[in-house]
Amino acid sequence: MASTAGTETSSRTARRTRTAAAVVTVLGLVGTAAACGGDTSAGGGDGSTVVVAVAGDPGSLSPTTALVSTALAMNSFAYDTLVHIDADGSLVPGVAEKWSATTTSAKFTIRSGVT
Repeated sequence: MASTAGTETSSRTARRTRTAAAVVTVLGLVGTAAACGGDTSAGGGDGSTVVVAVAGDPGSLSPTTALVSTALAMNSFAYDTLVHIDADGSLVPGVAEKWSATTTSAKFTIRSGVT
């Protein structure tokens, strides 16, 4: 039986790289939008709205198949994660209301009403 440890590690590394690229893209887009400022008298609302423009078609917005950085960036606005990392580095609930994990497995209980 062949080992899949190397494949799993490279798959995790690829996912982390894509996630990091998406985060950098989103931060760049939000930073650019924030730096632009704007006059609310031109129909921009009350100043609490952020408009993000993308340079190209993001393609698939499926969180499981999206590969284009634009799609990954848009997915960060569209989908929540199971847990979040708090400012002090601790895990706090996201979609999961509770969870338990070992070095080989994890179990998440999803909050009621989440689709």
